[in-house]
Amino acid sequence: MEIITQIDGATVGVKEAKEFVSGKIRNGDVAGIKTGEPLMLRAIEFTKGGDEDDVTVQYKGQNIKLKKKYIEPTELFEYGVYNSETDTNNNPKTGENTPDAVQGVIDRVSERIKEIVSTLDELRLFVKDNSNLSHESIDSTITELSNYIKSMEDEGKEASSSSVN
Repeated sequence: MEIITQIDGATVGVKEAKEFVSGKIRNGDVAGIKTGEPLMLRAIEFTKGGDEDDVTVQYKGQNIKLKKKYIEPTELFEYGVYNSETDTNNNPKTGENTPDAVQGVIDRVSERIKEIVSTLDELRLFVKDNSNLSHESIDSTITELSNYIKSMEDEGKEASSSSVN
């Protein structure tokens, strides 16, 4: 299966590359097929179905339906493009994608401040375009908050690199 993604990691399409992939019988003989004996299984049925659902299996030139719980794929891969948001929020099964506590706080605070900076920027434009009021204090606040985000992110990178070494 191939997952087509954009540069930012968002999935934009999924394409099944092969209809059948290699597999074997999991435990115990089933339908005359011995444990570990090679066969081909329909990939999309296997990935979509539950343990009690039937999966089409090709064995010695014949199509047979077997319960998923008896089959083990030997050629079924998961592909994906990961970015920090996808990793930390949507892919908990891989331990290396779990952020440490400090980085989690930095990410949350940084996102919230970025929202505030965006709102202040809109306010600055409104003041500038619709009045003669000074917008210098808003400019300096935006600059200070932007510097704070950068400083905080740099501090987080230093902390994570020192904990790795």
